[in-house]
Amino acid sequence: MKATLKWLKEYVNFDLSPGEVAEVLTMAGLEVDSVTRLAPENVVAARVESVSPHPDADRLSLCVVSDGSQSRRIVCGASNMKSGDTVVLALAGANLPETSTFPEGITIKKAKIRGCESEGMLCSETELGISTAESDGIMILPETVAPGTPLSDIANLEDTVMEIAVTPNRPDCLSIIGIAREIAAATGGVLKIPDALSGAPPDTGTDAVGAVVENTDACTRYCLCRMDGVKIGPSPLWLRARLSACGIKPINNVVDVTNFVLLEFGQPLHAFDRDKIKPATKDAVLVVKNAGKGESILALDSQKYDLAGQDLIIADRTGPVAIAGIMGGEGSSVFSDTKNILLEAARFSPPVVRRSSRRLKLSTESSYRFERDSDLAAPPLALKRAVELIRSVAGGSEMKGFTDVCPRKPVPVEVEISLEKTRKILGSASDRAETSALLSSLGFKVADGGGDLLTVRVPTFRPDVSRPADVAEEVARLAGYESIPEAGFGMTARAADPRSGTDGAMENIFVLGGFSEAVNYGFDSPELLRAFGTEETVDVMNPISRDLSAMRTTLLAGLMRNIKFNLSRQCPGVMLFEAGRVFLPAGGARLPVEERRFAAAAAGGGDVALRGGGALDFFD
Repeated sequence: MKATLKWLKEYVNFDLSPGEVAEVLTMAGLEVDSVTRLAPENVVAARVESVSPHPDADRLSLCVVSDGSQSRRIVCGASNMKSGDTVVLALAGANLPETSTFPEGITIKKAKIRGCESEGMLCSETELGISTAESDGIMILPETVAPGTPLSDIANLEDTVMEIAVTPNRPDCLSIIGIAREIAAATGGVLKIPDALSGAPPDTGTDAVGAVVENTDACTRYCLCRMDGVKIGPSPLWLRARLSACGIKPINNVVDVTNFVLLEFGQPLHAFDRDKIKPATKDAVLVVKNAGKGESILALDSQKYDLAGQDLIIADRTGPVAIAGIMGGEGSSVFSDTKNILLEAARFSPPVVRRSSRRLKLSTESSYRFERDSDLAAPPLALKRAVELIRSVAGGSEMKGFTDVCPRKPVPVEVEISLEKTRKILGSASDRAETSALLSSLGFKVADGGGDLLTVRVPTFRPDVSRPADVAEEVARLAGYESIPEAGFGMTARAADPRSGTDGAMENIFVLGGFSEAVNYGFDSPELLRAFGTEETVDVMNPISRDLSAMRTTLLAGLMRNIKFNLSRQCPGVMLFEAGRVFLPAGGARLPVEERRFAAAAAGGGDVALRGGGALDFFD
């Protein structure tokens, strides 16, 4: 999950550096993998003073621009700017990010181009990493932006993006609001949620669009509405920049809004061109059902997918128009000529989406969230928010024909906890007021249960909390694990475990020799295992992916992958070992033969040589 600091600050006020935010989130259980500055230094707004043809190159222009302090001559290959425009200027010394234009990034230098000196570069959105779409023209800023304004201070442009590793049990944090809620709880801030996402769901009217859900186990809520008179076009800069910063390619204003709400609220949406939908029945425009025999769909990625009976689809009279929770069909998608749309928001069963995604080898931002479970209460609120945003960027009518098929209404889980038992679980004291305040900051409703009991109503967006121990973990997480006092404990001798073979002696020898221990999965890629001489493997019945579909027959394959990972990230020397089990085919036996193995590998150079200096060689 990627999130930008500017976006997070729209939902919670905080005055923390990117590193401090990363520390707060990591201590809350959301590990931050990377922090990337999107606005390079020495990149500023500049005013175009003049544009003239290059004297020695037909396709180049010679521009004079002012950066607020002085005028500079720039040779430019674009032709979409004119005198008076405000553009983005990368001065000498600026380091532009890795993009499709510059796959390895680039450092801007003064240079002579076809005989004319150029003191920098005028940049496109693509070259700045603001948009993933290819662009031939330079970026034109609003005329209100003053020359010399640093890129990081320009409104509607993101500054810093954090990539956060969200564990599978926290689907609520696959959203900007979910991450902002964690920051608010950890810092004592106040979470600010847009009105459309915190108010009441829309009312179903007499003009409901109509939808039928045949498989209510696979689709526990299906919401649909329509909007008329939208005008499809490019999204405004703030929306394009925000999506691109979070790794989503801008498409058009309506589709971009659905992706914006997905990132903001964690609820996937889909937009259909209503004029391309053929009503499924007299009373229903769309039907949610399992695919029929022989059905297929041409999806938005222009690939044809053959469907099976286990796949859940959205269909009209002519057949599938979307693979539920994964991807829509190309034939009903929103294009430049679309005027009327249907907006869909739903809650699909995680196992159903997961099976179809793996079988079809098709993973999307939507399927990633549905596989980890989504909030049953979220679909109608997400539709309200999407309609609000679409009207602001694409025009169109108010929400019409709202339909809500929800056989089982969302009911928050209630957990009764004992303060005394919570203290015993955590090993530290937490009084009633502090416990209530900590839980309330996460959106939990806390009531007095009498005695030392508290009744905690868990919000529907937290499916991972259902027991007193889960609630205690939330208290520990927010109070800070470092606040739990140390406790002494005794140690007793034990006999060596015969299953461990050397009982750690081999591992200890290699650790003393400078090696680090690697721990890899017990399954691996069949192709990689064959490269190490394995002809026959034990296949996994329901693999996570093709690369992890066979039980490992050697430890070396995993160690080679570890070494490649490190060397490709400029680690000069790698010394690793692994002790673990391999799984060998046993003829017709139901289970494989398990053997304990030990393997070690070293690669690279520098100071890692075992015999004292220099690069690793045969003698090591």
